[in-house]
Amino acid sequence: MNRAGATFLSCCALAICISGIVLSDSLAISSRLYKSTPLDEILSAAPQKTADLQSEPENQEPSTAIPIPKLGDWAPRDGWGHLQKGFHPDVVPAEKCRAYSCFNFSKCPGPSLKIYTYPHLRNGPFRSLMGPFLSYINVSGLETVNPEEACIFIPPFDVACNHIEEKDENMLTKLRELPFWNNGRNHLIYYNNDEEPIVCYGFLDQAMYVSTTQSLTDFRIGYDISIPIFSELTRNIWLHYNRNAAIRHPAERKLLVTFKGSIYQSQGTIRRNLLALAKAYAAHPRIQLFFNCKFPFEERSINCGRLQRSFDSSPDFKNLLADSVFGLCPEGFGHHSFRLLESMMFGAIPVVLSDEYVLPFVPEVNWAECVIHYPEHLVLDMFSRLSEMPPAAVRKRQLKCLELFEKYFVDNVDPANPARADGERNAFHHVFNFLAARSIPHTAARDF
Repeated sequence: MNRAGATFLSCCALAICISGIVLSDSLAISSRLYKSTPLDEILSAAPQKTADLQSEPENQEPSTAIPIPKLGDWAPRDGWGHLQKGFHPDVVPAEKCRAYSCFNFSKCPGPSLKIYTYPHLRNGPFRSLMGPFLSYINVSGLETVNPEEACIFIPPFDVACNHIEEKDENMLTKLRELPFWNNGRNHLIYYNNDEEPIVCYGFLDQAMYVSTTQSLTDFRIGYDISIPIFSELTRNIWLHYNRNAAIRHPAERKLLVTFKGSIYQSQGTIRRNLLALAKAYAAHPRIQLFFNCKFPFEERSINCGRLQRSFDSSPDFKNLLADSVFGLCPEGFGHHSFRLLESMMFGAIPVVLSDEYVLPFVPEVNWAECVIHYPEHLVLDMFSRLSEMPPAAVRKRQLKCLELFEKYFVDNVDPANPARADGERNAFHHVFNFLAARSIPHTAARDF
């Protein structure tokens, strides 16, 4: 290693050490500040309910959302079907794939999207998490048994791995043996798991990912599709969603910020930082954080028994969110969080604490006016910042979240229709809408 490289590594190590010291000191300062300057002083001016959102004054709220990626690498629709002169897609690195460079548009003449699932996939076996995806395709009217008329191909393997040790070392070899693989072009890999697909398998030639955990680092905008992860609550939307309760005004909600979820030894630092904040603001009536801690930690400072007792005696999860203005959505084992859709379902504004998380359906869906994508390194002043948000801005975000939630996860729900029986399959409906709009030339987004 040359001298410049050694100097760079030394600086990185020093920065990490300083970051750890600052975090430790900041948590202590946060605790002292609470004792000397309670958050009640910041929250003393409670939001007042107004009869009509439009009558509320315009605000100049500073945006805390991470900007939606721009579409600079997305070719104009008129040029999607034609590659540049002398350009060959085989030389495009998988991590650089975009629709115009790695997708064969000639296979998608329209007027509708056609999907081919390899025969051995239709007969199983596959994990239960993959079942709803395949079931939706089967009843959607999009499936074809003729590969010659297919626009999208679904590989016959379940590629998800819960841990890196579970990966199939021969996966890429198996994929390359498929008769229509063609370097992965026009193949869609469904990935529903905590571990990132890139961590498990990397880029599988030029195949697209539809995944519940996409990172900003590896997400190929306009090519991959990020989808939400569903819990039992959001999967069974028609059983739990009550619009009249969800639209309840923030001024009528007793709690400012809440979180109720698990914490494990192997999870990242963000939930540990929340645990430190929970201790600092434990006496505050409008901040309630509860941690399910069934597995003891090595650190003596984390008392799992006390945390578990508090969790077990905490309010019902649904009632807690229904009475909250903001719902914290920290990353867990993956970048994603069940709390994103759960918060929206009960009318709480999601506060995403995961710097690398790609929100669902980006870039087709713009979340900037709904979700607060809060930077992890600024989490120590988060409660104060949230409490300072103007009432009009809070209400505006809440209503925008409900608008997006109903449009993408509720509107197509029909318990009588097995293709649209729950929120998860409803999300698949939009995945293929977006794929149709991207792949069929001169066609606007459609509704099948």
